[in-house]
Amino acid sequence: MLALGVLGAVLAFRRPNVLRAFLVWAFALSLAIYSWAGEKFAWLVLHPLLPLILLAGLGVQWLWEARGTWLGRAGIVLAAVAAIYVPVSSWWINVDHRANPRELLVSTQSSEQVKRVAEQVLAISRKRPKLSVTIDAADGATFPWAWYFRHLDAGYLDLTSAPTPPSTDVLVMTEPNSQRLAPRLAGYSSRRFPFRVWWVRDYAKATPANWLRWIFERKVWNPTGGLPEYLYVRRGIGSASARPSPASRDRVAMRRPR
Repeated sequence: MLALGVLGAVLAFRRPNVLRAFLVWAFALSLAIYSWAGEKFAWLVLHPLLPLILLAGLGVQWLWEARGTWLGRAGIVLAAVAAIYVPVSSWWINVDHRANPRELLVSTQSSEQVKRVAEQVLAISRKRPKLSVTIDAADGATFPWAWYFRHLDAGYLDLTSAPTPPSTDVLVMTEPNSQRLAPRLAGYSSRRFPFRVWWVRDYAKATPANWLRWIFERKVWNPTGGLPEYLYVRRGIGSASARPSPASRDRVAMRRPR
């Protein structure tokens, strides 16, 4: 994409018009501003990417016009390979690795386990219509529980300074509060699961060898991190334990990056 965009920018300078000049200006300016700002969030890539895509289209046009030369034919072959790679990589990021923090387009993401925990609680609520649920709102951990449990009798409390846990059928707590209040939750079964997952990339360690390992094997060069939570279910109404399928089991380290 970048190589085709460069070709498109060269064509824009050789055959200038207002639209082509605007595309070069929009790409260069947005790339410079966001590089200077240092905001490394995946959604900000759209600002330089949109004009780059159109410039890449100009690059493909230039290659097509030069298809009678060996350079044009080679460029068309490379462009075709890139055109095949785009849907394949899109499938990887949106279907196979949609919540994998090792992907550069994933920033701070709710883990795959969150939906499974929500489905487990909803299954208990169908057997027990008056199920009471409390979500620990510390560290901004309200969403997406507020959506999944919108039809339940659910409360959202910051338990950071709570001396005792609330009397509720189901309790979802952040790890620090769980460790502090666990001795008072003997009547519950519990399990730990990843809630938020992320990879704060240490670009100082991003050597060419590390980049190649990431490209071909998705091996990160510094640890991924996350915010774990605990699910507590009152004994007698259900169990907090669940066995995720091997294909969907989260393999994210729950250490915070240093």
